[in-house]
Amino acid sequence: TPRYIELGADQVMKHTPEEKESQKEEEDVCEELKVIVRREIDRQRWRGEMSLRAYDHKKRGKEAVVVDSLASTSQDVGKPLPLVDKDAAWRSGGWIASAAQQRRAKALDGGSAVTKIRLTVAKG
Repeated sequence: TPRYIELGADQVMKHTPEEKESQKEEEDVCEELKVIVRREIDRQRWRGEMSLRAYDHKKRGKEAVVVDSLASTSQDVGKPLPLVDKDAAWRSGGWIASAAQQRRAKALDGGSAVTKIRLTVAKG
């Protein structure tokens, strides 16, 4: 603008064509990193919203809401899993195995909860 030139502001910061080209190259190199950072920020924002909803849900003390009556089966599909106790395996770093073992023992993993098998032999 004429006022900009009149103040001499056009002389304060000048970019050479080399600087402009290097700036463009730097932007191109960092573009993938910007996408990753943007996605991670969105992911963390989503996690924050979900933890807030979980807190509000727990604070109200209501049961889990089943979306559809067909979604609820004998294994309580559509409801959150109960908390897992932090046993010795959990503390030593085997938290996945610990959680799986505890849920399997309570028949919450979707499999069968058979603990004993009795064999009966019929005389015949």
